[in-house]
Amino acid sequence: MDPGVDEPAVQLVDGNGQVVEDVSAFLRVLTVRRFSPNAVRAYAHDLQKQMLSWKKVG
Repeated sequence: MDPGVDEPAVQLVDGNGQVVEDVSAFLRVLTVRRFSPNAVRAYAHDLQKQMLSWKKVG
């Protein structure tokens, strides 16, 4: 399987270790559009921080 097409090189998981599917789909789109791996990781990291801030707000 080519990780550049079928699965993102980086996936976001929640506090229970479950893959966050919507974010993974977005990361997959970035990968298919040939964003650099560093850019995909940066998006994943930024989205992780945003999700944590939403969780704190409730």
